[in-house]
Amino acid sequence: MYPIKLNVNPKGWRLFMQRKMDRRFDEFSYKIWKRDDFTCQFCGLHSKKYQEVINLDQNYMNNKTSNLVTACSLCTQCFFLEAVESYGGGTLVYLPEISQNYLNGFCHVLFVAMNNNTHYKETAQNLYRSLKLRAQVIEDEWGMQLQEPAILGQLIIEADDNRLLDKKIFNTIRLLPSRAGFRVQNNEWSGSIHPYL
Repeated sequence: MYPIKLNVNPKGWRLFMQRKMDRRFDEFSYKIWKRDDFTCQFCGLHSKKYQEVINLDQNYMNNKTSNLVTACSLCTQCFFLEAVESYGGGTLVYLPEISQNYLNGFCHVLFVAMNNNTHYKETAQNLYRSLKLRAQVIEDEWGMQLQEPAILGQLIIEADDNRLLDKKIFNTIRLLPSRAGFRVQNNEWSGSIHPYL
């Protein structure tokens, strides 16, 4: 698995979306997904639907196959904080004890447990709520609405200094995916994960 480092990349987002809308890229994407066994290379989700192709070096002009990997939607949005609200949604939370990769994989399981009315539904809802409460730490420390990824992402873009993301404090921040924002994807993913719950 490759590590996830939260990022802002407005130029990359534009190129990523242009490429995504290009039907000629569909066949190429399928080759990458097949090579990666339809498995997200960041959190390990295996699914034949709702996967993306991400450039490892975040340079969307470098489209060598060795630089392209499969990523689920939850992991994809982590590389474009400024566009999170238009992609799926989420909230920044203070969560130094686990990695972003682990959080995304854990959220897949939580969402399936909630969507499929398993006997773990209530526990999953409580866990997700407690994770969401960790956004309050960011608001208390940094200011109102800075737990919103698009707002923080825009501030970093306007500061014109991505090195801000290398500061130690950002090693403690995670993007908690929105359950509602990924409802369609979660319903699809639930079918492949549910038998294990």
